[in-house]
Amino acid sequence: MTEADQHLIVKMVERIDRLLSEEREASRLSRSRTHERLDEVIEMVAHLDKQVAVAAETDLRAQAQIKALTARLDAIEPTIEAWQDMLKAGRRISWIVGISGLLSGAALWAGLQWFGDVVVASVRAWLRIP
Repeated sequence: MTEADQHLIVKMVERIDRLLSEEREASRLSRSRTHERLDEVIEMVAHLDKQVAVAAETDLRAQAQIKALTARLDAIEPTIEAWQDMLKAGRRISWIVGISGLLSGAALWAGLQWFGDVVVASVRAWLRIP
């Protein structure tokens, strides 16, 4: 083997070594970026898990409040019904008092008219006015 052949072989080996080094560096960078992306995805999944947990907790709280309000409403429903019955009774009494007041007023008016007629007739008879 001649010196030119050896020099050519050394250059080829150096070139192969450089290509392999570049390939290793590119692989290292690729793996590094892949791991960075995986870390980002893991963080996103963890964040989504937290959001889902918060949403579920909020939903459970809302359901508990609805149940509590429903139970409270069931507990006071008889009171509400009694109050409504009292209001109805009050309206009925108001109508009865109003109608009786109208009838009393009409009777008083009729009585006053009759009394007025009687008084006029009495005064005319007393004064002997025809």
